[in-house]
Amino acid sequence: MARYRPLYKTFWKDDDVQEFSPNHKLLFIYLTTNEAVTESGIYHITPRTIAHETGLDTEWIKEQLTKGFTRNILNDPPNRLIFIRKIRKYNTGGSPKLIDKAILTDYNLSSYSPLWQDFLLEYPVYKPLLNGCVTVDEPLETIPATTPELPETPPDDSKSTFEEYVESLKAESDYKSINFDEELKKFNLYWGEGKRKLKRPKLALRNWMNNALKYDKEKENGTHQGSNKTSRNAEGNTGRDKFVTGKYGKVVKR
Repeated sequence: MARYRPLYKTFWKDDDVQEFSPNHKLLFIYLTTNEAVTESGIYHITPRTIAHETGLDTEWIKEQLTKGFTRNILNDPPNRLIFIRKIRKYNTGGSPKLIDKAILTDYNLSSYSPLWQDFLLEYPVYKPLLNGCVTVDEPLETIPATTPELPETPPDDSKSTFEEYVESLKAESDYKSINFDEELKKFNLYWGEGKRKLKRPKLALRNWMNNALKYDKEKENGTHQGSNKTSRNAEGNTGRDKFVTGKYGKVVKR
């Protein structure tokens, strides 16, 4: 959406930047100013693309993104997504409605990524928008404090096993209206393809169930519009819609 990204002159005086090597400075500037950068700061990019446009070594780039060479850039390797944490702080211009619309579009394209949890921690004002509690035509500052929110931290996430977390999530009243067991099968099938690895499986499962709940509500209200309203994988396809209940009750691919 933006035609340019500013680089503030104070960048060079930053304590962390002064510790960067020339290659680290180039990598940081590229990741915050390249044409793929979005209004949310969450966008898809590969080490090969970065290497091609900067001349940096591909393996070195992978290593830096994996270990986290700066706290202001977070990485989701399985989905080839990164998050520029302070993007809204340094890019405040533009129409608020257009920015909200762009952020919502980013979310619909990659809501399965755990980076959105980090986004909401950084910018909690966007929680109602991403929850569908308000539209892009409603000013975010008028949202009542009692508006339902996406959880910042799933309950007992760090203390329970994944199996225990599944049972805990299933017992929550919010998910009584969906076929939890069938959605769980779809979730396992989708993420089992190609032996995909999840960095935060518990958060990914909660996001999956939230989207299933939203999908069912939209179908009931007659407002569902396919892939525009549901989360999509990195290839632009709707992950959930790839699976249906087969002849013998098993969840299978379409």
